[in-house]
Amino acid sequence: PSTNTAFYPQSSNDWCGGSYGVGCYSIDLTAWAGKPDIKVMFESFTFFGNNLFLNDIRVNGTVGVQEHKINAASFTLYPNPSAGQFVLSVVNGQQEAVIQVVNPQGVIISSERILLKSGSCQQHLDLSGAPKGVYFIRVTDALSTQVQKLILE
Repeated sequence: PSTNTAFYPQSSNDWCGGSYGVGCYSIDLTAWAGKPDIKVMFESFTFFGNNLFLNDIRVNGTVGVQEHKINAASFTLYPNPSAGQFVLSVVNGQQEAVIQVVNPQGVIISSERILLKSGSCQQHLDLSGAPKGVYFIRVTDALSTQVQKLILE
């Protein structure tokens, strides 16, 4: 119902498909299937400027096919979790790789190109100046891109 105060959902009936309000929406993303780096953005327009709440966003179908390549690079991070000092060990890589540290919002907070002598290397990462939380380490070489979660305590 109409209100002059900010609306905050209190029960499942307050969401789409509940006792009032809009129905649940379904959007066909087939046109973007198989394309890399697809991002979905939500935009809302209201006449009264109320808050926007999103819940239970579901993407059906295949959303991340792991490529199985022979001799693809692999990497390990240790210690994980850590207070900020990490060792990244890359094995079976191509001549060079890019190491990126990505925050949960998808922002790259550091990026470094490394040379892989004999396909392997160890790289020290210092995130002691970064806020505590979860980060993602993305290692990309000529054959593959791999991502692992890193926890900064």
